[in-house]
Amino acid sequence: RPFACLTMLDADIARLRDKRILPDSVAVMMSTEINTMIKLIGRMLVIRDVPTIPFAYFQLCNWTSVLFALSAPAAIATHDTYYPSAAALSFLLSLTVLGINAVGNQLQEPWGLGVNDMPLMHHGLTL
Repeated sequence: RPFACLTMLDADIARLRDKRILPDSVAVMMSTEINTMIKLIGRMLVIRDVPTIPFAYFQLCNWTSVLFALSAPAAIATHDTYYPSAAALSFLLSLTVLGINAVGNQLQEPWGLGVNDMPLMHHGLTL
């Protein structure tokens, strides 16, 4: 649908240029911008249509992160005899791994209506 709208808009600009309502320089500039928008929408559709990570692999990564966070304190405590520092180090390590996993989960699918998704409706209305 955006392609059809932009193509019709480009045809209207060409018609106005042919009727001498729009100067050639303005019509060429507007046509160039519309063609750029058509290319960008095409690239966005390619990104949207690329298959995402399969659900089984996604779950495997989540469970591996949790398993790492649960086993890290024991591994650190065996090498560090001062247990309070081992607890703090394992907490920071687990927080880092689980935080990276949470950010990856949010960035996994940017096309939607969620809080952290791209504001497609805003961009569409602006267009």
